[in-house]
Amino acid sequence: MSKGKKQPNFPRISTSCSNISNQLEGSQKELNLNLSKYPKLLEKFFNPDISKAYRNVDFDFHIVNQTVANHFYRQGLFDLGDSILNKAEEPEAIAIRSQFFEMHQILEAVRVGNLEPALKWACINREKLK
Repeated sequence: MSKGKKQPNFPRISTSCSNISNQLEGSQKELNLNLSKYPKLLEKFFNPDISKAYRNVDFDFHIVNQTVANHFYRQGLFDLGDSILNKAEEPEAIAIRSQFFEMHQILEAVRVGNLEPALKWACINREKLK
């Protein structure tokens, strides 16, 4: 080799690589050890038996049906809300439909710039609004 060029120090590089490799192996072993403990900790704190988390709840299906129908009414999906209540054989619950229908008519009028229905509703319901 020529005098001007430095020769690489292979033993030093090899030692350095070995040290880095040993450090990585140590970190990897520590990580694997901690990861192997993780499922045991989960089992200790959380019971994997789903039946222990389950409980029977008696639903008032009348209220559930009304809630679902009201959601559809609120969204303006009146046919769907009516269908839910008719299938549940709760036609008396359809009475609230008219209030939501009126609300949607007022909102639609406001969207096109007609404030008259909103003002009319406010005048009629003035006492309730106080």
